[in-house]
Amino acid sequence: MTIYIVGGLLALFALLVTQRRKLMTAALPAIKQAILGQPDTIILRRVDDPRWKRPELVAGLTQELLAEGFSDSGVFAVDKMPGVLVRLMTGPGRDATAAVCDHPGIGAWVDIMSIYEDGRTVTATALPESGMPRPDWAKMMRFPQAPAAKLYQELLSGRPKGRIRPISADDAPREFELDYFKQTAWLRRRDVSLCDLQKMVDERIKDGSGKTPYVIAKKAQKRHDRRLRWTAAISLPVAAFMLTAAYFILGLAWDARCLGRRGKVINATVTDTRIRQIRSRHSHEAREVRYRFQLDERGPVYTCRDPWRGDDAWASLKFSAYDEAKKTGLAAVKYDPTDPWRHELAEAPGIGGVTDSPWFLVLGSLPFIFVGLLALVLGFSTLMLILIG
Repeated sequence: MTIYIVGGLLALFALLVTQRRKLMTAALPAIKQAILGQPDTIILRRVDDPRWKRPELVAGLTQELLAEGFSDSGVFAVDKMPGVLVRLMTGPGRDATAAVCDHPGIGAWVDIMSIYEDGRTVTATALPESGMPRPDWAKMMRFPQAPAAKLYQELLSGRPKGRIRPISADDAPREFELDYFKQTAWLRRRDVSLCDLQKMVDERIKDGSGKTPYVIAKKAQKRHDRRLRWTAAISLPVAAFMLTAAYFILGLAWDARCLGRRGKVINATVTDTRIRQIRSRHSHEAREVRYRFQLDERGPVYTCRDPWRGDDAWASLKFSAYDEAKKTGLAAVKYDPTDPWRHELAEAPGIGGVTDSPWFLVLGSLPFIFVGLLALVLGFSTLMLILIG
């Protein structure tokens, strides 16, 4: 039996572990479609009267770059990206090109890039990590929400040694278009793998659009994780309740078996009686008594023991026997000589000959055991999946 339970735990655990991979696999087509839907090339068109979405933020970033010695090269609109505006600026030694970008969905930020003679590029950006794969020749240094001055200083100190190609104000738009084309072409040839998607989902980019593949996959992952937490929160208490109920039912079955095989009857002294109104869909009355008995004068006194109410608890008696017990002060009790605490009223109410059968109680406990083990396996596996992330 233990082998089957352990095997079931491992099987269900493995099934739940694969759910995350299935989720990522299902999101791959959306990611690929978003990449393939991007234009292969872009053309920057100069704009004399730009309508910024975030004019104050763009003005602040521009002033920071001007304070670092950058020169304004003009404002451009991206022909195939409606609403996107870019202000290009060149560094004091023409060794860096800055792009103040204003995207309707993502926001406003600064990219500062240096281009080497061999075609390599190094970019310092204020955007957070997106998880999107990048070619080896395009190094990206990310400093989320960092001011433009810090980006420029980090670029100067962090870029590798090599001959940097000077970029003039007239060359800046063409170099921007060329860099976009090279990286898009590389990404299309490479294709997006499941590993890439995993990185994208794990990164916490905040683009604000709510429609990007990252946001869609991240929301799906959050829903999946939320379902796991609810599954664990519900399954484990259900398992505890069901298995506890099965334990008590099996305990009753064992008591019934012992009393059936070696039980003896003794008259117990009735110490108290009562008629209790039970309010339910159909109100009715219950006849209850308190009793005690001894096997010998010096022996212990035995009473009705209840796991919730302790010793000397009330016990139900048949209607026909209640009046006789109240009149005579005696009630027949069937007890186990090996353990007199295991006893019951001989005239207890119920379905005669059925509820006293151990097999009836054992069969009654099977649904509780089955549901309890199933909930335990599900809750334990889900909890382990949550813990290992």
